[in-house]
Amino acid sequence: MVWNIKLEDAVVLSFFFGLFMGPLHETGHYLAYTLFGYPVTFHYDSIECPIPIANSTQAFIIIAAGWSILYFAALVSLLYTFKSKAFVYFSPAILICGVDAFDSAIDLIGLEHGDKYSLSTILGLSGSSIPLLTLTLGIIFLYLSFQFLNKSDESDKNKMTWLLGTLVAGGMAVALWLLVIGPIVLP
Repeated sequence: MVWNIKLEDAVVLSFFFGLFMGPLHETGHYLAYTLFGYPVTFHYDSIECPIPIANSTQAFIIIAAGWSILYFAALVSLLYTFKSKAFVYFSPAILICGVDAFDSAIDLIGLEHGDKYSLSTILGLSGSSIPLLTLTLGIIFLYLSFQFLNKSDESDKNKMTWLLGTLVAGGMAVALWLLVIGPIVLP
């Protein structure tokens, strides 16, 4: 099967998807909080709840909801890629896994203790357990993405350019959201 790979389309799609990754992630948390009846405030990089979470099961669901909604988006992107035979729709999945691997690495080296660290402690595991697992899965997924790209007739240089272009454009959009747009739109 020959895949149609256009770098410009992948970069544009990754950039726009990158802008919405943060709000989409936080929407997962928001929906879970409201499902349990908590009053919450939506911010560009977090959900603020003035009430303590009642139990560890609710905390687990609320924390897991953020990444779950992103991985659902990645799955939709993969399925649509196969249905449309247009590889450009694969870029959100690559972006999600790349950003997730980076986020997991930040948790592992201790610069931040985010959702995955919290999930590990709720489950009674070492704080690095889930970040290490998701970092490993992210790296495996990126490797498989490159193998998937090998199914195209493009040269190896074009494939690597496509993969890196997707990650860089999406990463720049995530940074733009977190540093500039998000604080203005959803302080």
